[in-house]
Amino acid sequence: MGYQRDSGLPIEFGYTLARSSWGRGLATEAATACLRYAFEKLRLPELFASVDSRNTASQRVLEKIGFIYQREEQLAGGIDFWYVARSA
Repeated sequence: MGYQRDSGLPIEFGYTLARSSWGRGLATEAATACLRYAFEKLRLPELFASVDSRNTASQRVLEKIGFIYQREEQLAGGIDFWYVARSA
């Protein structure tokens, strides 16, 4: 599926934000900084992210910072959308 570090697994990007902080642009700001660090400092060629299909706010954050939708995955608890971001 993608770039593999020591574990042999793709590197997944993710975040959690307290509900009291939603809607203030903090997720976008923090995710942008983390993505930049991953590509510029860690020199990772790509990152993957999954998001619950019902979480449109997180989908927008991922798309805003450069992730591209790849596929959906049916899970017991619903559907996840998978995204990928690649270093320029």
